Amino acid sequence: YSIESKYHIKDIPAKTIKKIVNEIIDKGIEVEEYIPSSILNHYGLVNINDYIKILHNPSSIEETVNARKRHKIEEILEFSIQLNYYKNLREKCYRPHIPYDIKMVKELISTIPFELTADQKATCNEIFTDLKKDTPLNRLVEGDVGSGKTVVALITSFAFITANKQVALMAPTEILAKQHYSYFKSMLAPFHVNVVLLTSSLSKRDKDEALEMISNGNANIVIGTHALFSDSVIYKNLGLAIIDEQHRFGVNARNKLIKGGDTVDALFLTATPIPRSLALTIYQDLDISIIKTVRSDKKPVITKSIEIDNLDKVFSHMRSELRLGHQAYVVTSSIETDDYERFDINEVKELLENNFKEYKIGIIHGKLKDSEKDQVMQDFLAKKIDILISTTVIEVGISIDNATIITILDAQNFGLATLHQLRGRVGRGGLQGYCYLVSNDTDIDRIKVMEDSTDGFYLAERDLEIRGPGEYFGLRQSGSSDLSYNSVLSDIELFKEINEDAKYLLKQTMYPEISEYVINVVKKVSVENNLN
Repeated sequence: YSIESKYHIKDIPAKTIKKIVNEIIDKGIEVEEYIPSSILNHYGLVNINDYIKILHNPSSIEETVNARKRHKIEEILEFSIQLNYYKNLREKCYRPHIPYDIKMVKELISTIPFELTADQKATCNEIFTDLKKDTPLNRLVEGDVGSGKTVVALITSFAFITANKQVALMAPTEILAKQHYSYFKSMLAPFHVNVVLLTSSLSKRDKDEALEMISNGNANIVIGTHALFSDSVIYKNLGLAIIDEQHRFGVNARNKLIKGGDTVDALFLTATPIPRSLALTIYQDLDISIIKTVRSDKKPVITKSIEIDNLDKVFSHMRSELRLGHQAYVVTSSIETDDYERFDINEVKELLENNFKEYKIGIIHGKLKDSEKDQVMQDFLAKKIDILISTTVIEVGISIDNATIITILDAQNFGLATLHQLRGRVGRGGLQGYCYLVSNDTDIDRIKVMEDSTDGFYLAERDLEIRGPGEYFGLRQSGSSDLSYNSVLSDIELFKEINEDAKYLLKQTMYPEISEYVINVVKKVSVENNLN
């Protein structure tokens, strides 16, 4: 057998690249080793020049395994150094306690149209305890689907506003940003709070007006996407940054928040329940609060696992819901596929058009422009669309109260955590929600776990047990990890060991070799994220 290197570079043949690289190697040009010798020796890693030769001219499986080992450990080590460096930086940072007005905060809470759950109250108390400290808030709020993380974010934001601080809330999509904007604006209107939306779809005039309000301090809360932390946005007195669905941004995006100064408090939200063992590893730079309980008046979504041969039964129930004036989601894992055993968007569209001719059907997926996705969701919200065909783009935070039934095709291709997130798109407005998981018979036992539990944290643990840590997040999604080659989830015990090495290296910077390596790792993430 022979092993060939693949480059995946458009318009440049692999032979051409390999020829150029080998000419450089043959000339004896070498790269200076940058990983400390203590790490190389401890893990038995190949040096950088042997690593380069193996990458371009692998001669055996054993060689490629050795090269992958170096790549894996190097990435985890850099990841760990970044985590610990910024954690240390924040811990050393002084910021005066936040003098929020507790009476005003209680007045806001009294206007919320439901009783806060025990977990919501406990999380708020943990946050307010942090605000009394002289170091910045740096907390992750994990909340199951429908547990009310947004309410906690609302209360925390208002506390900062009563202390004359500005708040920025960053969402992963424009759809979700607009959803937050509407909610915050309506809830805070009685308190004369100025909520500003900043997204790419704004006209130049509206954007300039928003930027002016932010810079002069008239904007109390700014809600948007990544643009909130671009160079063009100048805050007068930013006190709190909230990152919603933070697992889609990763550690590098978390570090961007200290760009404007170490005294910016940070609150991170995620609706993806994460097993404790993983959370303590990948989010060790954050304090963690967990919201498990949901409101007592919220009806659990009725979930059924169905084999593909029984799809007619699902369609029959969909018709019943549509006749009641409700709306439906149909989710597939693929936009396009050559796999005859999997559905793609066009196949689903044809199937539904044949079975639901009297209803309006819409399509949304990740390849659409943001403006196109936003228009589709606006039409769905306005009931101009009865059935929405989607990929997992609707997984995060989308809230359409009139949607009562979701059918997930090829459910075997999703992790339980993703299925749970998708299920959470229905039954949000007090109406009974229904979820059908349609799969082949090879994975039916794993899928049936969803029928018996609506506890996202339990399902996360089961996913970890069944699929293993490397598969925990289900289908890979861009932006969900900082590691290009290796997920820290793939080997938790190795990560823990390397993490201790990272802590040690950060303490040993009096040694030139170690100091240079650590500085370069920190500079690397700083340059990538404009953290100068």
